[in-house]
Amino acid sequence: MVPSHRQWCTKPMNPSVLALLIGAGAALLLSRPLFGQSCIRLEGPVYIYGDSQASRHGFGGGLRAVAEARGLRAVNNSHAGWSTSRLWRERDISNPGSYDTVFVITGANDGGRNYGNDLAALIRWLRSNGVRQVVYVAPLPLTRATDLSRVAAAFPRHAGNPDWALQDGRPEAQAVSHRLLSSVAEREGAIVMDVGALGRYPLAPDGIHATPETGREYAERLFCSTE
Repeated sequence: MVPSHRQWCTKPMNPSVLALLIGAGAALLLSRPLFGQSCIRLEGPVYIYGDSQASRHGFGGGLRAVAEARGLRAVNNSHAGWSTSRLWRERDISNPGSYDTVFVITGANDGGRNYGNDLAALIRWLRSNGVRQVVYVAPLPLTRATDLSRVAAAFPRHAGNPDWALQDGRPEAQAVSHRLLSSVAEREGAIVMDVGALGRYPLAPDGIHATPETGREYAERLFCSTE
């Protein structure tokens, strides 16, 4: 769990070596998938705020689907390309106190920059405005792409390269944001949700963006049972 963004290294890393490093790093960084409690208990409306991973059509859509299946109102508010700093500056959340739980998904667009103070301020602002619990979702793992048409459509510069997300220093920068922001969120009393520490992670179609099915899988594993 930590920070990251755009001063990428120029030398690509062997994907197989990188996978080993990421796996070892996750094992060292975490002794359990959630900091602060054993599962995420939802008691009212849910708000999912963050970068593109918070989208209803991606990982955030899976979180929403599981919340709605439990009879809870859920809202997605995603901003493609926004950094943690911009998510805090804009604070594009109306009436935060009307939500029981707010998921904050950010860090993937930070490029290694230290936006820990911005995340801390966002968490404090949410709680001071009546949100019962804040869940920080650390940057999702980068993977080999499984759908080159999706790569070509979203990232034309990398068309034809299934390993593009694992090159040019992207994983290293994201790991920095991951560690930093997770530490800040834990310090501020938020729950840290790190799906990369929960075992095998499915490959993303474009190498970056998780599917709603992936979000649903982890929500079902990490949300407390309603029984």
